[in-house]
Amino acid sequence: MFRKRWADHTFREKGGESISMVQERNIAALSDILRTNEGKNIVIGTHGTALSSILNYYDQEFSCGDFMRILDRMPYIIELDFDGTTLLRKTEHIHIEKKHD
Repeated sequence: MFRKRWADHTFREKGGESISMVQERNIAALSDILRTNEGKNIVIGTHGTALSSILNYYDQEFSCGDFMRILDRMPYIIELDFDGTTLLRKTEHIHIEKKHD
């Protein structure tokens, strides 16, 4: 299902959300947070799909493979530096890679 959603950002199960819907909701929330906290350092905690939809918004090359990589690295911490609502850079920090048997 992950691959199907990432291949078609408008796909959703009955009663569910598409990647596009998740992205729209999360970018609106992030933009509001950035506007109301301009010049401040803030920390936001979220789940993998929400974070991945945000990263895809700023980098269209972010894909299902990147989403799956994040799932294997929880907790996953990434620093995003903004100028207003423009993403300037992203830096991966601490992560724990899960071992698969």
